[in-house]
Amino acid sequence: MKFTQLTVSGLASGEVDVSNVLSRVRSGAMAIAFTDHGELKAFLVPRSKVEQQPTEDSVGVRNFCTDLTAAIELLSEDRPALSVVARGRSVAVLVHPSLKASLGLPLIGNPDTCLSSSFGQSDG
Repeated sequence: MKFTQLTVSGLASGEVDVSNVLSRVRSGAMAIAFTDHGELKAFLVPRSKVEQQPTEDSVGVRNFCTDLTAAIELLSEDRPALSVVARGRSVAVLVHPSLKASLGLPLIGNPDTCLSSSFGQSDG
């Protein structure tokens, strides 16, 4: 699985093909770390990588770019995961940074400021 870092503003500005990114995350080929001004805000990972049950709140695929900032603001240690929903089904999960250890991300350097060099191999 490939691990990629994207800025929240870069996604919102249309610099990234959102449907391609979501499709790759859903398939397990990619995971995303969202940052804003250098601060880690959230991870977007395949549903299979998250043991934590997402809350009832969700983000729709159709408005993902416009709703991303608001969804990230909903995340907290008390509400650590939100489903990304397409056609009524959870296709990926937006995860609070406090869960990074449970995601199995191999970290380099200071774990409070560094991201992962790779996400690791698939479960199989």
